[in-house]
Amino acid sequence: MMICTKLVLFVVSFLWLHLDLAAGQTTVQVSSASGANPSTTVASSAASSGTLGTTASGSTAPTSTSSPAPICDGSKLLGNVVLTSPNSSSYHYVGTSLTIAWGYSSVTDTANYPANGSWIYYQSSTQTDPRKWTFLSSVSKTDRSFLWQVPQMAAGAYTIRVVTDNQDVQNITGNLVPCYPPGFPGIGSTSLQLYQPTDVTPAPDPYPPNKSIGSRLAPFAAALVGVALIHVLVL
Repeated sequence: MMICTKLVLFVVSFLWLHLDLAAGQTTVQVSSASGANPSTTVASSAASSGTLGTTASGSTAPTSTSSPAPICDGSKLLGNVVLTSPNSSSYHYVGTSLTIAWGYSSVTDTANYPANGSWIYYQSSTQTDPRKWTFLSSVSKTDRSFLWQVPQMAAGAYTIRVVTDNQDVQNITGNLVPCYPPGFPGIGSTSLQLYQPTDVTPAPDPYPPNKSIGSRLAPFAAALVGVALIHVLVL
């Protein structure tokens, strides 16, 4: 009788355990091999939500897809903007046109960058705050030059910056980004000298072009006539 009672309690406990685990969406498989340690495999209900999956090692792995952020890989090379015009030895006058032109280094991924365009800034050498730059213009991603009509501004030395996609890891010109992806063309810069045009006032012409040859020779002719009269009177 005692043995039957224990057997009934064992069966009831076993059934209750399986029903409770099924309600929690968890299955437990116990190895029946003699002397073997029981092994457990857990399938979380979160795995069926489509957002997270549990790997065999217990780590959580994403199952949804998203756009990856730019990868900063120090072992990869970055490109660079190379300005070809103007250069440090060139000088230009205020009020004239100036061509700003640039290219890209050989390691630049020009198939993907610039993605949006190029932004151009300039700064005077007299600027005491090195973080203050003046925005000049932006061009499309296929343009590699810009014609600048230099306005009336102070003469002196200036620096020009070309910023790809308006992204700047230094947070000086453009939008701050944590890093550049491989092949991205970094900021290029160059310097130039601006001069004020010299105002040269010409000396007055004593013989303006509207006077005839006869009017120019009239004083000499009068002088000759005077000399001739004096000569006659003396004789």
